[in-house]
Amino acid sequence: GSKASDPSAVILDTGEQLDVEILRGSEITERDIDIGEPVTDATELVVIWFDPVPAGGSTLLRITETYTDPNRFFEHGDSFVWDRSFGRSRNTVVLPKGWYLTASAVPATVHTHDDGRQALVYSNDRPGNIDVLIRGRRR
Repeated sequence: GSKASDPSAVILDTGEQLDVEILRGSEITERDIDIGEPVTDATELVVIWFDPVPAGGSTLLRITETYTDPNRFFEHGDSFVWDRSFGRSRNTVVLPKGWYLTASAVPATVHTHDDGRQALVYSNDRPGNIDVLIRGRRR
């Protein structure tokens, strides 16, 4: 249910900007990309193209993208709850304008943007997902 926007990727070793595409539905099938599950018209995939890593070598990538995920957000009175798993090592959640954080089930570093929105930065240095549950209220 989430939608990606503004994806970008760079090879940190060289500074090279990589080609990035967002493919949907039949575009995925036409490119013969196996995503490990059935492809539907609603399937969306961010694809980052880079040369194969040589045997015994490494390539350090920085990948950024914005996800809008309204299906995991719900309001109850003047409060909200947002629940999602993160599989990447670093994720930032920016709360909508007019809302503030009241609880986070996973430790985060909290910053306040100049426009008053709060941003929560989650770091996961271990393999596997972290399950993040956020609660907040209207200002």
